[in-house]
Parts: sequence; C-alpha cells; structure tokens
Amino acid sequence: MALLELIPTKYFKNRPDEIQKRFNNNISTEQIKEALKILTHLGLIQKKQNIIQRVDKPISVDGQEENILHLSKVKFLKGMMEQGINSLENNNDNEVREIGGVTFSANEKQAEKIKKMIIDLRKEINKLTDDFNYTENVYQVNLSLFPLTKK
Repeated sequence: MALLELIPTKYFKNRPDEIQKRFNNNISTEQIKEALKILTHLGLIQKKQNIIQRVDKPISVDGQEENILHLSKVKFLKGMMEQGINSLENNNDNEVREIGGVTFSANEKQAEKIKKMIIDLRKEINKLTDDFNYTENVYQVNLSLFPLTKK
C-alpha cells in the first residue's frame, strides 16, 4: 500500500534503489521489484514509456468492505501498527507526526456511534487525498476501537 501511494509523489523515481531510500523501514530492492510486479498484475499501476503511473483511487482498508480477505487485512494493519511503533520510538520529527489515544468507558450505543465516526473519518481522508497528482510524502493514519474489558 505504501508503495502504491508513493508512486504519484513529487519525488518518486522509478528505480528500486531510489524507492528504497524513501521508506523509513528496511525494505529490500527485491521486495520492491516483487511489489511492483504484483501491483501491475492487479491493475493498480501501469508502465508507459518507462514511467509508472497509478490507475486507481486511494485504497482504504475498511471493515465494512468484504473485498479484502480478513487475514490479509489483519497482516496489513499489524504491519502499519508496527510502523507506528517504530515512528514513535525512532522519529524525532514531531511536526509531521500525531500520536495519541483515548481510553474511555462507554455503552454499546456510544461505542457504535464512535465506530461510525471512525469509518466516516477514513472516508473523509480518502476524499481529501483523492487528487494524488500533487503529493510529496506517504502518511499512515491508524484508528482502532476495541474493548479493553469484558462484560
């Protein structure tokens, strides 16, 4: 997903070694090459005159959509949460990072309303960033709602 979002950015260069430099984690050039093959096969990117272009709109891993298998979604979200932990521990650039959390008690009606608010926020973010022709960096927003206690 991050590679797909990186392609239309202002500083994207179509070379695995240059792509590798843009990521904050340890991703190999071989992994980048394989990911580009998969994205091409899925029809999410296309290559024209040695230029890679996106052919889709932003993708959201939304609990309401059934087009992504549960295990793939869990693996993806777990990886993004691990990136968040890495950013928390290793990134001192607080200007571009917002990390916080809220612990609260609520009834089921309130929890359902908060869940809907989170879903709506994801949709709003996708709308806001729908025009991916003028971007510079790739960002990740993780929003989770889960019970910490049992009934």
